[in-house]
Amino acid sequence: MNPSQLFDICIVGAGVGGSAMCSYLSKITEYKIAIIEQDWNKPDQIIGELLQPSGVSKLREMGLGEVFENIDAQKINGYAMFLNQESFNLPYTNKEESKVNGFGFRYGKFIQALRSSFSEARNITRIKGKVTDLITNDKGKVLGVQYSDPETKNNHKDIKAKLTIVCQGSTSRLRSVLSSSEPKINGFMLGLILEDCDLPYQNHGHVIMANPGPVLTYPVGAGKIRVLIDFPKSLKIKKNEEIAIFLNDVIGPQMPEVLRESFYKSVSAGNFKTRPTVTLSAKPNINKGAILLGDTLNMRHPVTGAGMTVAFSDVKILGNQILKLESLDNEQKTEKALKHFYKIRKKENATLNILAFALYQIFLHPALRNACFNYLKKGGNFSLEPMSILSGISRSYNLLLKHFFAVSWLGVSDTFKSGSLRQAFIVLKDTMKIITPLVFTELPLRIGGKAYKE
Repeated sequence: MNPSQLFDICIVGAGVGGSAMCSYLSKITEYKIAIIEQDWNKPDQIIGELLQPSGVSKLREMGLGEVFENIDAQKINGYAMFLNQESFNLPYTNKEESKVNGFGFRYGKFIQALRSSFSEARNITRIKGKVTDLITNDKGKVLGVQYSDPETKNNHKDIKAKLTIVCQGSTSRLRSVLSSSEPKINGFMLGLILEDCDLPYQNHGHVIMANPGPVLTYPVGAGKIRVLIDFPKSLKIKKNEEIAIFLNDVIGPQMPEVLRESFYKSVSAGNFKTRPTVTLSAKPNINKGAILLGDTLNMRHPVTGAGMTVAFSDVKILGNQILKLESLDNEQKTEKALKHFYKIRKKENATLNILAFALYQIFLHPALRNACFNYLKKGGNFSLEPMSILSGISRSYNLLLKHFFAVSWLGVSDTFKSGSLRQAFIVLKDTMKIITPLVFTELPLRIGGKAYKE
């Protein structure tokens, strides 16, 4: 084997997590790092285009704040909520507090900016290739990866490394070895770009509580607005002509009036893309020499835009764990550091995962959707505290449960006041169906499906 293929760390995938991980490690360590990616061209996706304030802060803490420059990134100062053409806005913080913001941008531009952030690093080797398998020894320790080289058509090239970080995204072929969790497809999101129109609330994300699922809009460039439309799994629509009819007849009338003309024009052009909505709980196996990161480890519904915030939180936690190690040669200390990473990131991200799962279910439930809208409309801490969780500024589990059950109780109370005790009981039962499995899934750290204790 070519000696140049021996590294301290191998990063599989140069997407959001992999690129940030590579750049952060290049700044804080002198380890020799290989990052392998199948396609280094600018990608084109419909999600990963809104970064919440906490994710922005994590990038800046890692010295990566410059990635927002020269990509036409648009500030996001809060959210606007729509239900039956009634609307109001929700700032991230009080006016008296220091202002925080997120960003909206095109995914491809953002990824290329992340990749550029390590392009000059002397300890980084960029490799183009499709990873096909892990390399392990007879004791199961991961020694690196095998990949095919698209240039030479060589299917048997190896990268050996003391630590392999797998962040291939949602469709990773290596997850089955490194995790006991299986992804669950909940439906799909359809993405459109609107032009020549203004959002009702400038520099805000918009949540339209539509039927049958939520619609999200936010700026991703000067004069460009991303629209994401949720298609729940129960909605059996797959053919493009059926989708276009559905968008025009069902979704169009529920869009804010100022967006409708551009919406219909975009639907008519047919330039929409779809992507499955996938959830994946974090149940990693501890394999010596390897660790999971990003969507390969953990996914949630994109309704809260938390995916990249979780990824950047994980990158910072893992990077700091690696920094604490004197060397990657000590297997016992390295394994302990990897376990510690899984434990810390589980606690750090539990509220973001629970909120994404729970809020999506609330938006699909008529009584709870109305209750959520009316609850947030009260303003004050009724909106500021939930927004602090949505933005990732607060990771308080107790605060999340407090507001979840307050919204639930409002839904039960309003249903009871309408004269239906039976329906009120059903709403109460539905709230417990939403939150109970999430609590049991997200709170204990699970290694290979078993609760982990140090």
